Amino acid sequence: MIDESLKAKREAKVLEHFRAENEHDLDALIATFHEPHYEMMHLGRTHDGEEEVRALISGLYRGLPDIHAEPGQLRHLEDAVFVECITTGTHDGFFAGFEPTGKKIRSRSACIFEFDGDKLLVERVYLDMATILRQLGALPPLPEMPGRPGAAAGPGPTGA
Repeated sequence: MIDESLKAKREAKVLEHFRAENEHDLDALIATFHEPHYEMMHLGRTHDGEEEVRALISGLYRGLPDIHAEPGQLRHLEDAVFVECITTGTHDGFFAGFEPTGKKIRSRSACIFEFDGDKLLVERVYLDMATILRQLGALPPLPEMPGRPGAAAGPGPTGA
């Protein structure tokens, strides 16, 4: 069981992290970490230390100048806080290997904020990059599901 005081401190830290990220306050975002560290699971990349984290987040701000992550309910684990969020933005700068398209993105993501006590150690991000690439026009849209107009088909029974 997590101590309520510790839970409150962790929740405040995660919400401050989202606030700083959404206000593009890079200094405040860096300050939420004990040592800045991101793991971008959808890219298979780790960004360790202030310089690498600044480069990562600055690149997101350039590519999606209005990027916004709206956190949902925070779920507390023994050593982490799990948050699902909706990320939105407009592709007005170089992003994901593509020149600006001016298209809007909207995608769900899952973020795991790992802690040691009340010290934020890492934000691990799981993001649906295929949805974003479809929204940018870099991947074809999913086919319609039979009998359900407007509903895209998922992978078939074979995963194809």
